[in-house]
Formats: sequence, C-alpha cells, structure tokens
Amino acid sequence: MKDGRRTLYLAPLLVYVLVASWCVWGGLGQDAVVGQGVDLSGTLWFYEWISNCIAKQWNPSWTSWFFHPHGKNIFADTGNNFIDALLAQPLRLVLGYPRYYSPFVGLILVGNALAVHVLLRGRGFSVAASTAASLVFELHPFVLHELGEGRPTQALLWFLPLGIHQILMLRDRGGMVHALLGGLFFALQAWTYWFTAHISLLVIAPLVIFNAPGRRRARYLGLLCLVLLSAMVFVLPAVGAMLWQVLSEKGASTILGGGDASGLSPATWWILAPGEGIPRIPLLLLLSWLLALLFSSHRLLWISGLVPGLLLLAGPDIQVASQAFRNPLWWSAERFLPFFNRFEYPYRSWAVLAVLLSLPMAEALEHFSGWLSRMSRFPLMLALGLSLALPWGVLRRPLPVSVLNHPAYVDQVEENPGVVLDLPFLCCEGLIHYQPLFRQPLIGGMGESNPALRPPGTRRRIETDPFLKILVAAARGEAPGTTVLPPWKGWVRWVVLHNEVFRDAPARSGCWIPGSGESPELRARASLTGLLGEPQVDDRWATAWDLHHSLGGLGEHSPVGD
Repeated sequence: MKDGRRTLYLAPLLVYVLVASWCVWGGLGQDAVVGQGVDLSGTLWFYEWISNCIAKQWNPSWTSWFFHPHGKNIFADTGNNFIDALLAQPLRLVLGYPRYYSPFVGLILVGNALAVHVLLRGRGFSVAASTAASLVFELHPFVLHELGEGRPTQALLWFLPLGIHQILMLRDRGGMVHALLGGLFFALQAWTYWFTAHISLLVIAPLVIFNAPGRRRARYLGLLCLVLLSAMVFVLPAVGAMLWQVLSEKGASTILGGGDASGLSPATWWILAPGEGIPRIPLLLLLSWLLALLFSSHRLLWISGLVPGLLLLAGPDIQVASQAFRNPLWWSAERFLPFFNRFEYPYRSWAVLAVLLSLPMAEALEHFSGWLSRMSRFPLMLALGLSLALPWGVLRRPLPVSVLNHPAYVDQVEENPGVVLDLPFLCCEGLIHYQPLFRQPLIGGMGESNPALRPPGTRRRIETDPFLKILVAAARGEAPGTTVLPPWKGWVRWVVLHNEVFRDAPARSGCWIPGSGESPELRARASLTGLLGEPQVDDRWATAWDLHHSLGGLGEHSPVGD
C-alpha cells in the first residue's frame, strides 16, 4: 500500500481516537471513572462479576453475592447481556480496577465510529464524508447520554452498523455469505442489549422488504429469511431459556400482551421537551438530518425505516395537543414480539435511528465536499462534522466523571469475611461496586429498591426477623422501642451504615424519616451505636460494626470468598 493511501485510512482512526480520548479525559485519573449514578455502580459490579466468573468458572447467570441467603437470578433480570463486560476484560487485566473503565468507554466510542465508517464506505462514500458522518455518530447525544449515566451496554453499537451493511450488500449483490454475516452481527447486537433486536426488526424490516430489487425479489426475500433464521439460531440458547423459564414460572401472558405504559413519556420529549434522564437532541442536528433526507437520492429507502423508528420513539401513546392516541406499532409489537412489553425506554430507539440517519448525512456531506478543494476537503469536513455533533454544553464537559471512594470497611470485610447488611436498607444499590472488592454476600443488592427485582423472601425476612428489623428501623430514624437487641443468630457479621447515602439528600430523602434537630445521618449513627456499641470502622464514607466484636462469639456465618 502506498504511503498516501495508508495515511488516508489511518487518518479517520486517529480522529476517532482523539475525539474519544477528549470525551473520557476527565476519567483517566487513578480513582476516577466516566459516568455517574446507580447504573454506573451496577456496571462496575457486573464487569467485576464477569471477571470472577471467568477466573473461577462460576455460573454468571446466578449469584450468591446478593440477597443472602436467597441469591439473585441475574439471567431472569438482565438476560445475560454480558458482551460489553466480556469485551472489557482484556483492558481490565492490563490496567486493573477501576483504571480500565474510562479507556474502555473510549474504546466503545471508537468502535461505534469505525463500524459506521465501514457501513458508509461500503455505500461508496468518500473517506472525508464517511469520517465526518461517523464523527456525528460517535458523538451522538444518545450514545453520550447512556455512557454518562453509566450504561455502556446500551451505548455499545459495534455490530448494528455492520449488520445493516451486510443487509444492504445483500440487496445490491445477493449471496449467502452476506446473509449469514448479517444474521451473526444482528445476533451479537441482540446479545449486547436484547431490546435493540426488537427495535432493529421493526425499523429495518420495512426498509429492506419494501425496497427489494425488482428482478431478484424472490431470491432476495429468501436470503432475508436466511438472515432472520441465522440470527435466531445464534440467540436461541438465551431466548429458549428465557421462554422456558417464564412459561414455567409465570405463564405465557407475561411474554406477549400490553405492559404498564403509565410511566412512559409522551412523544414530544425526544425533540423539544426531554424529561429527566432523557437525552436532548440539538436542533441543529435535527435540521441537518431533515435536510439530508429531503435531498437524498434514496430518501424513500431511508424514510421507510425512519417512520417506524419515529413511532417507536413516541412510546405507547402519541400526544397531539391535549389528546393522546394509541400508537399502533407499539401496541402491535407488544402483542406479537416476545418480551417487548418489558421495554420501558422508548428513547433507546435512537440506537437504530442514529445508524440509519448517518447514511443520508454522509450523502449530503459528499455533495458538499465536492465544492471543496482536494487539500482542504478532509479538515473542513471534520470541522463540519464536529460542529454538527457538538452542542455547546459538550464542549465544556463531554461526559460526567465520578471519583470512586474506598471506604475503610472494605478492607476489613475482606480480612474478616462474613455476610454484610448495608444500611439504610433498600437505599444502597448505588454502592454495590464496593462489593466485588471484598466478595462477601449482601443482605440486599442490585435492584433492592424494586420489588420486581428483589427475591420476595428478602423483604419478608427483614420484616419478620426481630434482630434485622430493629437495625433497619434504627437506620431509618425510627425509634427502636428497645435498647436491647434480640438474640443474634450469627448469620450476619457486618452492619454497615453508608454515610454518603445521607449526603445525597434530594435523591434519597425517602430512605429515612424526617426529623428535627440532628441530621438523619447522626441520628442513625447514634441509634445503631446505642444498640451495637462503638463501631470498629468509621470514616466519612461508612461506619461499620463487626458483630463478632460488638456482640461476641463467632456465631454461624458462611463467608463466600476465594
């Protein structure tokens, strides 16, 4: 390969890496990571859980680390979407925890851009136009929003553009290889996040069916069936297990049928009025997409996929003025697509729409690049792509950054293993990333505040076990009614009061009873000290009591360590 051509192909990669590095730069410190919130904590936990499962050959579908002694069925709650966790392991092995996480987020951004670049180059667009359009996708508000909220699973879209690329190649050239590869890539995207498969089917199926080539229509439709069949084969192990588990435990009515749409946002949010936790799409970017569609030579091809995508963005009801109308596509999908009734985030339809919109965007940029000189084409197209992708706020801080604390109790629990009760109960799931550091079971755990994700026996045990009931009430600021604890049976060793939960007062105010005088944190600490004595570990992040010291005796505990 000549030096000029090598530079031509390496330049886009360098651009994507630089942009991704700028996005994650703030999270490259020793204890800093990009992202924030409870989902970030869950993601860090999952990545460490998968690391332990690989090293110790544990079953990743079920964990004894949560909701002791019942455990947690991870497969039933998440469907084992572990692709991103598996992809992160090489970086974790090299850089260690938690330093690997921010570079991995950068890798997600680079991989997204490269995948769209392959799609656009496959459509015949120039390197300059493909790079500029891929930059728009790399910095898409949906992707940055999901990464900023600690959800890389939803933001990792490497396989979706490659699947669409194979579908379009199938339309143009035919061939079983493209059909099988298309099925593989769509299956990998489904394994990454199951609902992306639902969205892809509803958005891409009309696009490829209604635009079938006239002379080879029958063969083309047959190959599309092969794409669907091969994708189903690749996801069959998980989907078959899901269907079997749900049918045996809850019945067919939970697989198909209407879900609870009361909490979903109306159609207007995704453009003009985003609600809390929903990404805002810059008006300049929306107008650019609209103009690119209007002037595209393949506008009917793209519109046939965008229409169902926009209907999915609207959610179950379409709001027109003060009148709400039932969304026919949404309600049909709930009745005919397994598990679609569990899809609660319509804005995630942007994952597929963003890929489709990169095609007319690249076409429009290709026309524009024709007016530029050869020397200025690439840098000016990059500048144009960045100006379309960057809202003003992103220039200051692309992704939020969190600093991971290391409370002293973590080391103590690792050295003195035993079951841990996190307090205030039902309010500590945003701190579960501490748990893989000491690898001991928790009474609570991931999803503890959601009854649907919590084993029923856990809440029942807290409410009926007098020893735990008093401790939980004391952490909430309730009067325990006694200064003498009931007999300790020894199955819980550590009681940890997470002081940092109390400092997040606006978000966590339901975790304690309001009172006058002392702060909820000091009130809870005083109540627990009155019951358990002075704590063995105390810092600004957590106060911990080792019941072996506080109450004496070794008791009966069953540590789950190495």
